[in-house]
Amino acid sequence: MNELFSFVALNNMPLLGPVKHLQLLNKFGSASAALEATSGELFELPGFGPKVVQSWNVDQAIRLAENDLELVDRNHVSIIPYTDPRYPNLLKSIPDFPILLYVIGDFEPEDHRSIAIIGTRAATDYGNEMAHKFGAGLAQSGYTIVSGLARGIDSSAHKGALQSGRTIAVLGSGLNHLYPPENCDLARQIAQNGALISEFPMNTRPNRYRFPKRNRIVSGLSEAIVLIEAPLKSGAVLTMKQGLKQGRELFALPGRNDIHSLQGNYDLIKNQQVRLVTNPADIAPRH
Repeated sequence: MNELFSFVALNNMPLLGPVKHLQLLNKFGSASAALEATSGELFELPGFGPKVVQSWNVDQAIRLAENDLELVDRNHVSIIPYTDPRYPNLLKSIPDFPILLYVIGDFEPEDHRSIAIIGTRAATDYGNEMAHKFGAGLAQSGYTIVSGLARGIDSSAHKGALQSGRTIAVLGSGLNHLYPPENCDLARQIAQNGALISEFPMNTRPNRYRFPKRNRIVSGLSEAIVLIEAPLKSGAVLTMKQGLKQGRELFALPGRNDIHSLQGNYDLIKNQQVRLVTNPADIAPRH
């Protein structure tokens, strides 16, 4: 096995997330060496209890990796492990960065100047309009716009960015299962003017547990995050708080304070966790 294949096999091992992946790589020095670990060596690692060790199945991981790479070739996907110079340095600065990325499209040097635009799927007309405006304005100022390809705010931000620059979409599924399906045309446009990326094996289907994992990458790729519109209890607000832990600069839009879908914005603004902004020019001069 070459090292890239070993990375893919390790990524297909059950019950392992990015933290455990990195523990293995730090302990054994390479993905190939990690796959040769004995049960005794695995038990020595923090968090590697009986359930994890008993699920360790190298033969199965190899079979899954072979299937994964067939889909990679068929869909013209690049695999970028964190040891590759193309891997984004900003993402590598978070403690639970993925050990590899599946990519359709390309990372460009200018993508290090990136800003995430996030918000609710159930966006109002105001939210969609502002997401599009901020996406277009910030992309025109030279920023790569990062979002999650979801309905609502994400889609509007990507579409705005495509008018004048580059955008990156982070998926909560494998690249063989684009979600939501109505965004397939948008995804193709993004791949031509940016990148579609996922940490998940190609055939991974979307589910509600994977989107929070996706969101840490959205914030991790970005030097700043703009919250357009989100309820108080929402994935977008959690992403903002994750961005705060990651040391990202946070911005949020105001709006009518009696609208449910803006309560998350108002809570962050009231608690002085974000800077209030009303147009892209409020952000662009700061970066």
